[in-house]
Amino acid sequence: MTVFKKVALETALRRYGEDAVADAIASGLTPEQVRGIGTRHQLTYMRDPSTASGAAYAFDKALALAAVEVLEGRPRELARKRRRSDNRLA
Repeated sequence: MTVFKKVALETALRRYGEDAVADAIASGLTPEQVRGIGTRHQLTYMRDPSTASGAAYAFDKALALAAVEVLEGRPRELARKRRRSDNRLA
């Protein structure tokens, strides 16, 4: 299971355009959600099923994907394919 800081999760979500999900976790996560995100992240970060080589997603993208899946109950693509720059997060 992956261990992560809440601020890293919020930043990853905002970078990929998932502001509503980031806002939802701002009030806190249950221990089950934290475990679920950590487990999903580890599975997602280890390999990328969409590439022939199986190369992994970037750490922050895998974290955002895991959070969206756990909080919404199903996997889906992130709102943005590319990250926002840090100066555009606010």
